[in-house]
Amino acid sequence: MRRMDLQEALYEVPKRPMGTKVLRAVSRGPYPPRTKARVRREVAAASRQAAIRRWGPPRPIGVGEIKPASRHALAKGIAQLGMPSRYTVQGNRRSALVSYDAYGNVSMSQWDRNGNLAWNGIIGTIAMPSGTPAAVGNAVEAPIRRLIARTLRQPMINKDPSATGPDLVPTR
Repeated sequence: MRRMDLQEALYEVPKRPMGTKVLRAVSRGPYPPRTKARVRREVAAASRQAAIRRWGPPRPIGVGEIKPASRHALAKGIAQLGMPSRYTVQGNRRSALVSYDAYGNVSMSQWDRNGNLAWNGIIGTIAMPSGTPAAVGNAVEAPIRRLIARTLRQPMINKDPSATGPDLVPTR
């Protein structure tokens, strides 16, 4: 693991988590819808377990962002996490960047308070809504927030997708 300053990490996007290629191949595959959903959940669970073996379980966070899984969006999310107003909230605990792809596969990267990558893995899948990219981005925030709350066992504040500020803020 290498040290990473969140304020200077505009293009320091972490590598894809283990299992990403397999999960995307299953998502694109010619399976019937029910089989595809079951297999995606199984692959995501296996990938999550591999990440837990490598990094340990994901820990509670202080602040987080939800972004699509494009290089530009991830870099923007990392830059937003590095903003002093967001990085110092909630006792300066771990920061998280949660990304989703077009198939509903959700992964999370966490950094500790020193800017070191502390966890990177797939956390689950969600059902993807249809619509324009902006509408999809707004519609996926609530299911992802619920998935994060369930995974971290940490309730999150419900936030309007178009409101400013961090997307993931735990309740106190």
